[in-house]
Amino acid sequence: MGLVAGGKPIALYTHFQHQGVGQRGSDWNSQRGMNALFTVAFPLDPKKEFDFVAVNKALSASVALAVGKLVGEKVDIKWPNDLLYRDVKLGGMLMETTQIGPKKYLLLGLGVNVNQTEFPQAVAATSLVQIASADLAQHFNIESVVMSNLLALLDAWHRTSFYATQYDDLLYKRNETAVFLDVKTGVSFSAMLKEVNQLGQACLELANGERVVYHHGQVRMNYVNASKN
Repeated sequence: MGLVAGGKPIALYTHFQHQGVGQRGSDWNSQRGMNALFTVAFPLDPKKEFDFVAVNKALSASVALAVGKLVGEKVDIKWPNDLLYRDVKLGGMLMETTQIGPKKYLLLGLGVNVNQTEFPQAVAATSLVQIASADLAQHFNIESVVMSNLLALLDAWHRTSFYATQYDDLLYKRNETAVFLDVKTGVSFSAMLKEVNQLGQACLELANGERVVYHHGQVRMNYVNASKN
């Protein structure tokens, strides 16, 4: 498929996906026509250095801020880039680089729960329509949700530094003790999430005051409300 015309980002949007994928290859559950599901292809300039971590932070922060405006409340980012509202999942993003012929792109896949009100029992999730304030408690227009997020992403793409600096302030459980799972050993431990550094590592403070860092994939932060999605 043609992803980019004239070197500009382009978005592909759908009402339903047959094999939605979440973090770590888990299934992304979405009812037909109920949620915002789209992918944006950003062309990468081979002449410029690409800071994946900074861009990841910026794009994630822009979406969290945009979705927060839709419901009038803060939306958190669960490291590295899930969207949470009061401990339950509202959406998520996946980012990867790919190459088509001689050209390279950053692909961002975004799913935001919008009008869906029923979720699998094993999934601790919510949607915009469920958390909107009383004066906004109506079915959201999916296209409008897509457009507001797309505009935010395009702004963040051009103002990476500005948005990247807001990432840590949006971090779920920042400066709070949370439970993490060591993926290799299967052992859970408690630690305080301090920040995400320039390498994309979660900087944790253990109970004894020791500072440790982990890449995504080495540890997972547990939801307060456990979820498999």
